[in-house]
Amino acid sequence: MSKKRGLSREEKKKIIADMMQASQEPYALPDLEAAASKLGVVRQTVKDIVQELVSEDTISTDKIGVTVFYWSFPSDAATKKQRTLDQLTQNVQHLKEKLELLKKENEELTAGREESEERTGKLQQLKALREEKGKIEEQITQLSSTDPALMAAMEEDTKVSIEAINRWTDNIYSVRSWAVKKFSCNPKELDVQFGIPEEMDYFEQHQ
Repeated sequence: MSKKRGLSREEKKKIIADMMQASQEPYALPDLEAAASKLGVVRQTVKDIVQELVSEDTISTDKIGVTVFYWSFPSDAATKKQRTLDQLTQNVQHLKEKLELLKKENEELTAGREESEERTGKLQQLKALREEKGKIEEQITQLSSTDPALMAAMEEDTKVSIEAINRWTDNIYSVRSWAVKKFSCNPKELDVQFGIPEEMDYFEQHQ
């Protein structure tokens, strides 16, 4: 007979969090250790797991008198998820505003056909912006099952932001093409001179 596999850390965290939400009661640490051990979590590991859940804001804690209590109510979890979604919504809006600003600056730059340190800075901002956009989109994907209506609105915002990034990228390619023809220079050398990254490409939305 094969030896039974022990619980992973993530499994222990889920067991404890689910147990606390189901009971809807605050626990002192000894009581929590006893209850978790009945569900297969080794008593000696409970304290570390609980501290990790606290640091992740999955469960709450407070000291009453000389005793520290821990709890996780369903309403708390919903509030925390909503708070996270609200923050993501703000991030998307902030990103859209930054994209609009950069778009206007790039249009002015394209009209003037200027090759400068300022333009190089814009390219660096574009790269950072694309990375930030990717992180936000990843967070949104992870929380996609939380609130379908809100997520649908956020996905639309994401689509608009991606379109703005691609228009901005298209403008850069236009300026690059113009400079190559105007000054008869090597495209790769131009990319190096003005900091245009090799990996720069149009942004595709993940499905």
